[in-house]
Amino acid sequence: MYVAGRHLALITSSRINGDSQPALKTSLVKWSVKWLVASFVATPFLLVWYLFMVPQSQRALLTLGIDTIGTGTFSTVTRIALIIIVTSATIIGVAYFLAFRNPVDFNLSHAVSVLLLALIATGSGEYAREMLRKPYVIGRWMYSNGTRVTYINQINTEGYLAHSQWTWNGDGTATPSSYSRGEAIFRGECGSCHTLSGYRPLKQLLEGRDLANIHSFIVMLHEYKADSPYHKFMPPMAGTAQDIDDLTNYLNAQVNPPAPDKKKPVLAAMK
Repeated sequence: MYVAGRHLALITSSRINGDSQPALKTSLVKWSVKWLVASFVATPFLLVWYLFMVPQSQRALLTLGIDTIGTGTFSTVTRIALIIIVTSATIIGVAYFLAFRNPVDFNLSHAVSVLLLALIATGSGEYAREMLRKPYVIGRWMYSNGTRVTYINQINTEGYLAHSQWTWNGDGTATPSSYSRGEAIFRGECGSCHTLSGYRPLKQLLEGRDLANIHSFIVMLHEYKADSPYHKFMPPMAGTAQDIDDLTNYLNAQVNPPAPDKKKPVLAAMK
């Protein structure tokens, strides 16, 4: 809100007629720039402080990209950090040379450009923060899918749906079909970060895999070994062997849907 207020002040002052009111425009533009530049000059120092407060295991996501920069491999967090640095430096340059040095000629297009750059920097910072906390939503206490770390062993023993309030039928029995149980597990364990075909689609991730390969993939997530490529980003797949099979059946039905029976009319098959 603080930075947004400075940008709005810069946009407002840029619309003042510099020919008829040069003193007023100069005063307001320079006043706005002083606050704006100060905030973005402080950004690198605040970023360093923030990264220092992040656990070492999560900082490794950023270090990975920096260490492999020579080979062209950038982690997502590294790319975002570079975007923040570049946009912040550009904002400081535009604000100083176009606004502070030439306030009378500073126009609305210049102000909007600064605002857009600030939105990119702010959005990138928020995305980086979201990535750095993975696979947790609360560091080392709760995973991003809402599963508490201390409950993983219990879930692996009793099953993911054992205490769920969302998979209970009116007659008091658990949801019977493997497909339905798999769908409930998907919604609980995967739905916080993934969709089937929209944002971070699992259909795309699992495309080309058959039932056995999908099962192997879920087993890998369940075992949660340190050398797994998903270990730093995704929570473990918690549950029993039956839960693994149920989730496998559900995802396989989405990725490899059965061919429609051409002998039956479509409407009849839906009844």
